Amino acid sequence: MFIKFYSICLTYLSIFTTNVILKDNHLTLTTIRAEFQINHRTAVYEILLDILSKHNFETIYLKTSSTCSLCKLIGNLTIPVIIDDLRTSSQIKPTINSNLIAIVFWNKNLSISTLNLLVQTLHSMRETKTMIYVSTASEKYSFKLVENILSFFYNHKMFNVFAFIGDSSYKSEFYTLWAYPNFHIVKESVSALADYFPNKFKNLHGTSIITLPDQLEPRTIVHRNKLGQQVLTGYVGKLMLTLAWKLNATLKYARPVKGGEIIFYGDLLASTKNGTLICQPVFYPLQM
Repeated sequence: MFIKFYSICLTYLSIFTTNVILKDNHLTLTTIRAEFQINHRTAVYEILLDILSKHNFETIYLKTSSTCSLCKLIGNLTIPVIIDDLRTSSQIKPTINSNLIAIVFWNKNLSISTLNLLVQTLHSMRETKTMIYVSTASEKYSFKLVENILSFFYNHKMFNVFAFIGDSSYKSEFYTLWAYPNFHIVKESVSALADYFPNKFKNLHGTSIITLPDQLEPRTIVHRNKLGQQVLTGYVGKLMLTLAWKLNATLKYARPVKGGEIIFYGDLLASTKNGTLICQPVFYPLQM
């Protein structure tokens, strides 16, 4: 039995072909012929190559509503690719592991609500690194669209997202979603040094981590010191205080806490699922 603060089960899929098509929630193997020459690359393809050189992704998950230039160009890659219709929801987690990059090809004929299908597909995989490619005629309109799309991801707590505006011509800027200390978009330059997926939890800028101590000794203990100040201790309590310090955050209780008040795991789990708590201060066994 292993004790873990947080656990993610990864299911691996070995694919020995060029590409994979996801149709009717079933994986079928196919090969996409690269109709473009390798030297005729779109800007989004150049960015993808740069990302793949910096991250060890095992799968590309491409969501699109129509044929796109990248669909043809990725035929040159050796990494497995899943191509899925943006207008459908598919369950991919039981089939492949979470070490993937999601790429969304967006056009002006789609509505923001279409992204709900992507959220459903990536259920419990909110950490997935995602690139949004927006192709429209008006760049001014495109930025407003990017703002709406990134705001949607922010509201669904999916922060590893950046957007790129362009067509087959080269564009030099991309837009990154930042959640802390509040929602904002940062415009950055496309370059060999660009970091498309920076660590966005490195500094939470004093953001409150909402929690409640279970007060099951010796995990978390709440008592008052000589000055009458309420103090959190216990080995899990100290871990949470250290985590908050490391992330430049603060611990905040969801409600006033009385010393010795036991809160059971089921209640903490329910509060975490409904968004009342951000972090539940418990360890639980990983079943083998």
